[in-house]
Amino acid sequence: MSAEFGTETVECPYCGASNTVSKDAKSAKCSRCGREFAVLRCPYCGAVFGAPHMVNAATCPYCGYYFYVKSGKDVGEHYYFKVVFSSGRAFQRMLSFIARNFGAPEDFTSSTSLRSATLHYVPIHAVHAEAEGECEYHEGLWFWKKSYTGDFVEVRDIFLPATKKFPYLEDLKGYRFSLRGREYFKPRVMRIGKYYPIESDKETALKAADAAIRRSLMKDLESGCAGKKTITSVRLEYLGVTHYPLWELRYEYKGALLTGLVDASSGRVVFAEHPIAWKAKEKASIMSAATILSPTVVGSAVGGALGGGSMAAVGSVAGLVIGLIVAIPALAKVIKKVEKSKESLSDWGLFKERDILENMSRFLLGGLT
Repeated sequence: MSAEFGTETVECPYCGASNTVSKDAKSAKCSRCGREFAVLRCPYCGAVFGAPHMVNAATCPYCGYYFYVKSGKDVGEHYYFKVVFSSGRAFQRMLSFIARNFGAPEDFTSSTSLRSATLHYVPIHAVHAEAEGECEYHEGLWFWKKSYTGDFVEVRDIFLPATKKFPYLEDLKGYRFSLRGREYFKPRVMRIGKYYPIESDKETALKAADAAIRRSLMKDLESGCAGKKTITSVRLEYLGVTHYPLWELRYEYKGALLTGLVDASSGRVVFAEHPIAWKAKEKASIMSAATILSPTVVGSAVGGALGGGSMAAVGSVAGLVIGLIVAIPALAKVIKKVEKSKESLSDWGLFKERDILENMSRFLLGGLT
């Protein structure tokens, strides 16, 4: 149906229905679903289209121009990833990951059922950052003094959430997003799952990336430089904003309700909750006891050899403190009821925490029998 003179035909961003609005309209109410939406005009091609009221930035469905709603300025490249893993495949992928984790009950896979799955499309800014630093130190005194300099370099991609409304932002810290395989954003993505509009702009992302790469480089300088530490240059390249699909999975194991988050494009587990089996708690208890006991005995023996009874007591206390600090990871597994595991490089074959802990506990058990 063609629009009357002085009107425009605008598609509802929520249900896709066509609505006739006046050419100067700033908002409209959908004739089908009844929801209100903003009426925007693309500053590049002039096309009129509908968008949710809360968006700070929008993508023209006709020319693909991505701009800030208030200023009309270009945001930069806007991408998205397709959903490759369905909720069912993502759930099975997560169960397989949990089964490989130390402490997971042996019947977890067979006794767990999926209760609900919610697809979230979360916007993430990507910035390529390179920073260089210099370490300057001196040797000798007065005119015999020699100066040396050493260079430090930090290069990495930094990913920054462009929304504050996603409930699992803390769990995304340190997660390595991918840039390979992304496609230019399509407006239909806004109607898939729970879509989060972009709330922060390119400049905000660049400032945050600048601060992050400086902190990272300065940390390296402080750990490897005893002299004067200087950041000499920082280079930033904005790589665009990408909407990533993430499955929020809620599942049940023997009456316990748990939550997991899985990347719907790669199948990688962002995090997954699972109970810690009693067998694993026993192993962790033995490990923590042995970890605490060993330095305590050694400290007491060394103190006794050096100065007798009082020094033996001091050495014993010092060894106990060291043992407690080292045993914290194992003690945490004894105390916690639910483990929140994340898929990291170790889960891709570099090493297996489960194998290490099981071998250590088997060795300790063998030595105690």
